[in-house]
Amino acid sequence: MAGIQTIGLGSDNKLSLETVDQLKEVDRGILIDPIDEDIETSVLKRESLAEVVSLLETLKSSTDSLAGDNLYLNRSGFISDTGININIDKGVALQDISIDVDQLAEVEVRQSAIFESRTSAISSGDGTISIEMNGVSEEFDVTADTTLEDLMQMINDSSLDATAKILNTGRDEYRLILSGETTGQINSFTITESENLNTSLTSEDNLVQNAKDATISYNGVQVTRDSNKIEDLISGVSFELTQVTDNPITIQITEDIDSILAEAQKFVDSYNELALKLDDLTKFDETTKETGVFQGNSNIRGIERELNKMITTMDSNNNSLINFGMSLNETGTLTFESETFLEKYNESPEEAQYFFKGDDIESRGVTSHPDGVFYQLEMTLDRYVGTDGSLDYLRVSLENQEDRLNKEREKALELLNKRYDRMAEQFAQQDAIIGQINQQFASIQMQIDFQTAKQ
Repeated sequence: MAGIQTIGLGSDNKLSLETVDQLKEVDRGILIDPIDEDIETSVLKRESLAEVVSLLETLKSSTDSLAGDNLYLNRSGFISDTGININIDKGVALQDISIDVDQLAEVEVRQSAIFESRTSAISSGDGTISIEMNGVSEEFDVTADTTLEDLMQMINDSSLDATAKILNTGRDEYRLILSGETTGQINSFTITESENLNTSLTSEDNLVQNAKDATISYNGVQVTRDSNKIEDLISGVSFELTQVTDNPITIQITEDIDSILAEAQKFVDSYNELALKLDDLTKFDETTKETGVFQGNSNIRGIERELNKMITTMDSNNNSLINFGMSLNETGTLTFESETFLEKYNESPEEAQYFFKGDDIESRGVTSHPDGVFYQLEMTLDRYVGTDGSLDYLRVSLENQEDRLNKEREKALELLNKRYDRMAEQFAQQDAIIGQINQQFASIQMQIDFQTAKQ
């Protein structure tokens, strides 16, 4: 109706833009609203499908973990007493270890003679002080003007693996403290200084702490290392010695059952969230006639049905998830008894893992994988959300449908607008004609009235 401002002046508003708009709104309800409803339903389906795919992928993450080897390679360590920290890599052999810490590795610490201030001279004339540790030697030139603070700075600026600092030990009493940065006997100091120096760092009386190696008894065998962090005793296990022990410490390296239990709980939680979502999307209420957006969709309805069947099925050794404390209740969700899971798993971890993972079996050149409940679930989920999964095809179908509906709406709206643009133009023309007729009639009426008045 572009260009038409008003209609109805000639027809006394019998023909008006308001009438055109009312007629157009009726046709819009017939032509456009059903398409809008279909678009809204398609968008809701696409968004709901994205939720389902996300929940399936979360569930698949748990089945992948429970069906793989990596989870069962996690290790935990029980330490019977304080004195040792340990870090255990995946796959380390299960074992018991006995360690008795006889001595911790230590750095060497020396102190200088007492000086009145940080700026006191350390020498009566020119001279040198040489410090060597672990093959690295540094020689420092001094003069009668060299202060205690100057020596500290020279040491800290050098390549020595050591640190010097000045400590105020009392009133007008300052000492230079020389400390190694790395433990072990190999990192002890060898110090020589000119006779005119008065640091006394070479004096055994000023030896605060010797550099020492760590000494431990490992399963009854005496072992020494230059560090309190030992990484080469057992492959995949590192020890950090923290204190001398009074008695041997027992370390038990076991399978990390807590991580397996946590993954099983994650599987149950993910499955239940998915089941509730699928029930909501496929519901049909006999009383209210309310339906889910995917009610009647066999692809979506089949997901829960197929997963339920696999969860309740026994393997070739008559094992099922029920034996591990997982069972379906009347609502279609899983209940999980962790104590039952732990008890069954600990009866035979090897059998439990076979039930969870299964194994490849080769017969006559053909490889199959018949068992492994979580492996089978993983394969099933992969058919839905894996590469070229069935739900991906459904997603593409919904996107194509939405695109088609939007084009259909655009075309219908264009036709509707053109129809009523023409109608508005026709109303305007007819309104103008009626206006002209009315003017002619009014003119004739005036003449009649004039003639009548003359008589």
